[in-house]
Amino acid sequence: MLAAGFPPATLPPAPLDPLLAALMASAVQPGEVVLLETQTNADEGLVVTNARVIIVKGPSRRPDAQHSGRYFPLDSIARIKTAWWFGIHFLAIITPDTTREPTPFVKRWRCSFGVTFADTHLGNAVTEYLQALLNHLAQRRQLALLNAPLQPIVPTGGIAVAAGEEFYLEVPAVYYARHGYTEWAGGSQGMSFRVMRGVYYRLGGTRGRSVRRESIEADDRGQLLIGNERVLFVGARRTIAISRHQITAVKVFTDGLQIGVGSKPLVQFSTRDQTAGLLLRRVLGIP
Repeated sequence: MLAAGFPPATLPPAPLDPLLAALMASAVQPGEVVLLETQTNADEGLVVTNARVIIVKGPSRRPDAQHSGRYFPLDSIARIKTAWWFGIHFLAIITPDTTREPTPFVKRWRCSFGVTFADTHLGNAVTEYLQALLNHLAQRRQLALLNAPLQPIVPTGGIAVAAGEEFYLEVPAVYYARHGYTEWAGGSQGMSFRVMRGVYYRLGGTRGRSVRRESIEADDRGQLLIGNERVLFVGARRTIAISRHQITAVKVFTDGLQIGVGSKPLVQFSTRDQTAGLLLRRVLGIP
C-alpha cells in the first residue's frame, strides 16, 4: 500500500460526536487501515488511512444543511495548506482539482477540501503528521521511479498519447519564463551655478543610456508529465511539448528542474521536489 511502513498517529484520545463518528466510520472502506481519526471542530472530522485522506462535514458546516464526505487519494495530494486567523487553525488538502477551487474567506469551515481546528495544538499536531506522511510517500515514490521498473500512468486532462509513447510521472508544476525589459541607467542632471544674472553654468550632467535586462518570472501553472518520448507541460494558458531528441541537458534542483533545448533559452519548472528532474535524467540515460 502507499503508506506501508508509516506509523499511525499518536494523538491524545478525544471523544467524537455520535453522528460525526458514524459518518467517519462509514467513510472507511474494507481493507483500509486507519492511521489518524479525529474531530477537528464542531461537525468536522478528518480521517487518514493508508490510501486516502477523508474530510467529513456535518449539517451545520454545509450551506445545504446536509452531511457530506470528500475523499483524496494519497497519491493525488500535492501539498497541504495551513492558515491561522482569529484563533482558528485551517488546514486544506491541495490537489490538481482543489487548487482551482475557491476557499471561503470567512466561513472556512464550509470549505469541502479543508477543516478548521478549535484547538490550535491539535491543528499543529495533525499538520505535522500529514506533512511527515507526504514526505514519506514522496521518498517511496522517488525510490520506485529511480530504481524499480518504470510503470506507465494514464495522464489526466484528456492528453493524446501517441503509439509507443508512455508517461511515467505527472506532477503539479510552475513554468518560469524569461521576460526582457528596458531601463534607463547612468543619467544625472548634475549641478547648476549662477554666474551672473540670467547666466548659469551646469557641471557634471550626463545623458545616461538605455539598458536591456532580463528576469525569470512565474508564467503559468499546470501539470508536468515525464515520458519516454517527450516532456509535456499543460498549463492554464499554454502547452509546452519538448521531444527527448531536442533535450541537450537537464539540471536538477531540490524543487524543480531546468531543461536545455539546443541553442534556445533554458526551460525551467518548479515542482514539489526533485523527482521529476531525476526521473527525466534516468529516461534520457544521463548519469
